[in-house]
Amino acid sequence: MLQVIFSVLLLLFLFRVIRLAVRAAWGLLKVLVFVVLFPGVMLVLAGAGLFILALPALVIGSAAAMLIPA
Repeated sequence: MLQVIFSVLLLLFLFRVIRLAVRAAWGLLKVLVFVVLFPGVMLVLAGAGLFILALPALVIGSAAAMLIPA
């Protein structure tokens, strides 16, 4: 009986730890995308002379950053 109780509690603990890890990884991914990847893509587009693509993407990204609560 103790093995069953231990197994159930261990599974609950593992699911909660996995959920926490996924939430932390998702937060890290969002930070990585918006702080590193998006500005990097904008710089590459501008450096390649593709301002016609970079400017609308920058305007849309800036509007989304201002409208979406942190």
